[in-house]
Amino acid sequence: MDEILIECSPGISGDMLLAAFYDLGVPQAVFEKPLIKLGLKNFFSLSFHESKSFNLRGVKAEINVLINNKKKKWKDIKQLILSGLLDKDLESMIIKVYELLAIAEGKVHGVHHDEVHFHEIGSIDSLVDVIGVCAAINYLKPKNIFCNAPNLGKGFINSEHGKIPIPSPVVLELITNSKINICSDCSIDEELSTPTAIALLLAIVNFFKFPSEYSVNSYGIGIGHKTLTVPNLLRVL
Repeated sequence: MDEILIECSPGISGDMLLAAFYDLGVPQAVFEKPLIKLGLKNFFSLSFHESKSFNLRGVKAEINVLINNKKKKWKDIKQLILSGLLDKDLESMIIKVYELLAIAEGKVHGVHHDEVHFHEIGSIDSLVDVIGVCAAINYLKPKNIFCNAPNLGKGFINSEHGKIPIPSPVVLELITNSKINICSDCSIDEELSTPTAIALLLAIVNFFKFPSEYSVNSYGIGIGHKTLTVPNLLRVL
């Protein structure tokens, strides 16, 4: 594949990326194979189904957590990834995403990143999102990945640390001094771009802009789980 354009409309989450890549044509086995190699086969089930947002079709990803894992330190997740004998490019991509998250979490909480305890980010469904999306990129092997500016949303969100403002402290740290551009539209009271998804973009995207000219060979559409005042879509072209 030559190039990929990720179009956040308006925001982005890991499960929406998974669904869009599946709709694009990435086989489900591609997402699941590395997770199975890491010994997580009995911890989750993954399915995809046709869905709509504002009467616009797409695919929704459903991750069913079968066994709840305890919160994990970054160094434990890193050891898990390194123990799976994954393709080296895939392994490096996954570690890069989690390193970005660990460094941001460490800065926010004032601890060394190796000692960071992941809460929501270390859950099984987040592992499926990160590893599955990285596996899709490794399978497609694009020369470049473009992405438009995602919208972060506004308001507050409930977390392990209580009610926190949007963008969350981790998202704010991730975007500070980074190459990512952020959309300034703050008309929607929701978290529109999750920490996991922002870290994925920072790890995989080459250019945070639309190419000046392009033609579209195929595309996939991921539908989000939130009901918004606008279509909750993510497109991968």
